[in-house]
Amino acid sequence: MPLLPLVLTLSELYALHLRCFASNKICILQASIVVLSMEYFYTSINEFASFSLEHLFVILAYSLFAIGTFVFANKYLNEQGKYRLGFALALIPMLMVILRMYVIYRMGDFSYMKDLPLFICRLVSFILPIMLIKKSKSLFGILYFWVMAGTSNAVITPDIKFGLPHYESIFYWLIHIGLIVSILYCVFVFKWRPSRKDIWRAFWWANGYLILIHLINLFLGTNYSYTMFKPVNGSILDFFGPWPIYLLTGQFLALVLFALFYLPFLKNKKVK
Repeated sequence: MPLLPLVLTLSELYALHLRCFASNKICILQASIVVLSMEYFYTSINEFASFSLEHLFVILAYSLFAIGTFVFANKYLNEQGKYRLGFALALIPMLMVILRMYVIYRMGDFSYMKDLPLFICRLVSFILPIMLIKKSKSLFGILYFWVMAGTSNAVITPDIKFGLPHYESIFYWLIHIGLIVSILYCVFVFKWRPSRKDIWRAFWWANGYLILIHLINLFLGTNYSYTMFKPVNGSILDFFGPWPIYLLTGQFLALVLFALFYLPFLKNKKVK
């Protein structure tokens, strides 16, 4: 049987199954397996619940993967090998953002209201490979705080409706946890360190992004990065008042989180 396209819609999968029906038994078996697995990938209705066993398992699995990757890179790879692995990791979130848009487009569900790469995590997915190509520590200083403070919150309080193996859940985790693993790879393998100035640089650039994305939301009637209303499934923003109060009180939260994620490096400087 010829190689299947990267993504097939359900109607195309069933059409493939019918075309194979008149062929040999192996082809029928292969088509049946593909149809069943891809249908479950598209239509699984396993509702996601925060802090469920599934949620905790995903975090644990990725944590073990990250630790294993850092140990492997530091123990067995030379500098060139470390860079290649780091760049490969940085490509994963970006490729998943692109693939997610492609899948949704093929399914006929793509909407500019929610599927453009304008959420800050999706945007960072495109910036991360540039940071690695340029080996920019100044860009790392900004992305470190954005990812560790912002993306970590997206992992702790996910804004997803369905759990695994639904395609939205798969893409969500690969994008968000992929960002965290990539940034921590820079810390534990490349030994890059953010500076105290990076806290304020990250803060002001984040505010610039929020102002711009809010203007885009007003123009398009969208809610990217939740400047119009809070996530439906709940998030840490629920503790910071109604709209638009949480946009202001969230500034304090951002600075506190930035400072907390800088503490490990402040301790290291004092030890030296």
